[in-house]
Amino acid sequence: MGRLILVRHGQASAFTDDYDRLSEKGGRQARLLGKWWTERGLRISSVFCGPLKRQKGTAEIVIKEMERSGIRVPDPVFIEGLKEIEADRIMAHFDRVKAEYPEMDRLIRAYGESNDHQERGTIFQEYFERGMLLWVSGKAEAPDIESISEFRGRVLEALETIMCSRRASGDTVVFSSAGPVTIMAGHLLGLDSIKTLELTFRLRNCSVTEFALISRGAVLQQFNCTGHLPADLVTIR
Repeated sequence: MGRLILVRHGQASAFTDDYDRLSEKGGRQARLLGKWWTERGLRISSVFCGPLKRQKGTAEIVIKEMERSGIRVPDPVFIEGLKEIEADRIMAHFDRVKAEYPEMDRLIRAYGESNDHQERGTIFQEYFERGMLLWVSGKAEAPDIESISEFRGRVLEALETIMCSRRASGDTVVFSSAGPVTIMAGHLLGLDSIKTLELTFRLRNCSVTEFALISRGAVLQQFNCTGHLPADLVTIR
């Protein structure tokens, strides 16, 4: 029956003018993934990809690396529903209403006051996780913010399209982002929204999550795998 292989894009350019592009490190991660798959003899029958630059860039580099070794890879099919949630809108919302959430306000102030790069990264991650958990709980409702039900709905619609469009046999690869990857994985594993979001916080850049597709359904074979990366290239942001 083949496998469903979900890939989070390589490291993006966080805290720059254009987050939605691969960093130099992200490009290296993608090349190593392509090399790893080539060495393993992976034969891809279908490729699907989200519309964002960092998603497309990852797919392009991986495919190019495999084709350099003579392995033919199908052209990606782009699906709008595989784009990431606009987390910056969610976090901007909590910045506007921080008085209602004292702990969020404390983290915002601590981030601004810190001059230590590592400390700022830790504070930002805690702020981000708290904000996203509030969003899942329905605490970030605004006209310009996609709700968790809307996000989940369009990602699962994309998954249905993938499962109906992929070739009946062979491996299907999906290049997307942390949110859609874990929404799809959580759905296949029967997880609720909170448990699914907790997986999102741990998903590494250019990681591989793999399901075996058998007659009884989808069975998890590996989650958040970065075995193709050296330690210095294993990143979350």
